[in-house]
Amino acid sequence: MAAAAGLAVFSFDESDLDDAVESYNLVKARNVRPDSERPFYVKGIVRKRYPVFKTAKGNQMKVLISDGENNYLKLIVFFRGDYCDFVSEKLEEKDHVLLFDPKVSMCPRGLPPDQHSFQLIMEEVIDSRKLFVTKVRKRSKSVAFEPDESLVAMAAAAPKEPPKKNTKEIYTRLRNLEAGKIYSVYGVVTFFKPPRQTRGEGMCSFVKIIDSSDSLGLKCSLYHKDERMLPHVYRIGDIIRIHRLKMGIFEGELQGSYGPGGSSIVVDGRLGEPIKPRTGSSTYTFDKLDEDNIQKLRLWASINFDDSPVYERVTIDSVRPGNYFDLLCQVIGSCPTKAGNCTVLRVLDGTKRKISCKCADVPLQKFDVNLLSYTTSNQVSIDVFCYDDHASTAMEIQPGSYVVLHNCHALPYRGLVSGEEEKVEICLHKGSSHGRGITVVTVDDHGSKELKKVERKIRDALKENYTPSAIRTRLERGELKQLDLKQLDLSSIRDISQDLEVPKIYRVVASIVSYSPRNVQNMIQRTCSSCGRGLDSGAKTCTFCQHAKSRRVELIYVFKLKLRDATGDLNVILFKEDALAFLDDFLPEIVFSSSDRAAQLRAKLDSLLIRKSSNVPPLLEFIVKSYRHARTGETMYRVTGTRLEDE
Repeated sequence: MAAAAGLAVFSFDESDLDDAVESYNLVKARNVRPDSERPFYVKGIVRKRYPVFKTAKGNQMKVLISDGENNYLKLIVFFRGDYCDFVSEKLEEKDHVLLFDPKVSMCPRGLPPDQHSFQLIMEEVIDSRKLFVTKVRKRSKSVAFEPDESLVAMAAAAPKEPPKKNTKEIYTRLRNLEAGKIYSVYGVVTFFKPPRQTRGEGMCSFVKIIDSSDSLGLKCSLYHKDERMLPHVYRIGDIIRIHRLKMGIFEGELQGSYGPGGSSIVVDGRLGEPIKPRTGSSTYTFDKLDEDNIQKLRLWASINFDDSPVYERVTIDSVRPGNYFDLLCQVIGSCPTKAGNCTVLRVLDGTKRKISCKCADVPLQKFDVNLLSYTTSNQVSIDVFCYDDHASTAMEIQPGSYVVLHNCHALPYRGLVSGEEEKVEICLHKGSSHGRGITVVTVDDHGSKELKKVERKIRDALKENYTPSAIRTRLERGELKQLDLKQLDLSSIRDISQDLEVPKIYRVVASIVSYSPRNVQNMIQRTCSSCGRGLDSGAKTCTFCQHAKSRRVELIYVFKLKLRDATGDLNVILFKEDALAFLDDFLPEIVFSSSDRAAQLRAKLDSLLIRKSSNVPPLLEFIVKSYRHARTGETMYRVTGTRLEDE
């Protein structure tokens, strides 16, 4: 049924759309950008619709769509004019929509993290701008999964005697399940939560599965004393086989749990991946019939199911501030934080991060010797702060293990000192919402293409650590105390100022023209020892810090130098540990409270300045790092790993 001519089509059969999509590129909702290649169309599921509202240009209606029913990221669509009138009457939540050639614009700031930074606008009617709506819930247009009939026939022909352990299972389609009975099923995982500790002695895992008979899905809460016996699900789209699934009613809804002797096997659901069962059981059966059924279900899922994860799985080099993501990585080591409710996992995946990240303030307690060279200051590893219920899980992980960290958050760090470069804290927040948790990747999955790719990248990165260029690489990681700084090539201030590569580390020989502030006691700032937030001069504690037990005031140095060589001047900043090392351990607490010690520090700094009466200015060697200012994006420079020592 069509609406106004040229406006939209209200379709009850997705086959009607074949001609319409033939000449358009499909762009997933989460990937929409203003520069997306046109002509394109966006396909999504309506997650929420808002009431019609009036503007100076007429009626408008706001709708939220996403790639799939379980996808976290939502895209805003505004319907205007005739489109608004149409969708206000026809569009409902869970409808599938296809938007052809929409306008794309930037969203205003301050949106929740689950909303896309761009929005779509459907307004004036042009030939290419069309809207299709379908009430059909993912109707299958191709192969539907059916259990192999030979299984049923084999079971029916079996002798009437007590069942043996090798009796073939009969697999039931999800739509035929009934409460109070026990079944064996196959399904595609549409959502999951990694195993977590229950209030008792056991562990619990949650999965939601579908098959061709039931697109709404079946929820399964699976309990077992041994975590290894719970499903080894690594990603949405995995295929799970559950034996002895007991059906019951929970909050008015049919739900499954392990019955007596319940067990599960999980296989990668992607076409082309090896069929390697993942299970903690040592007595499971898996034969050619299982492989055939999995191949059928893989094919059905590839056509009818969007296996996009709740959060995109990324690599370290693609992490950006504010992102939520999944990360497949290797654990270097772990340590508890001072606050006590958090464990830090230091991890790497063979790629180099492009943003500055918060590092643990305590040394690793457990670590892999071969991986330890990747320190907190390098660009290869990151520290992941695992809070509350994830802290104990993280502490039990053995160094060298491969893990998937689900629903990490690159939280913009709020404890920045004035002039410090922008950084993020990689967090695994408390709770298991949206599948948040940690999955240890077992040896059973070492055949996956994805894991092999990560292993290869890490192996290559380890080799790079011992090449002739390792000195520069380690300097970039901040390992300056163990190295001969002469190995880094000298740069002039002109070269540094004109270099567009940021961040970067340089070695420069220059003189100090001036330092500021001139009153050395004004170089000292108050910060919170726990969150790093700057405090007013009269503050006794940090009122913003969440860690009440450790919110004490800490004194740190923050000051500037102007450096000069024959090619020009360069303004640099020193703070925190780098400033303390540069000042040869003039402790800020003593300088702040002792005028004599402050006078000694000022005399030492004055002795380094260019003197008008001398033709030979004091020359010093500095290690300088370039970075971007957190707010302005301006290139700035800091001194790092440089110490003033008495000769």
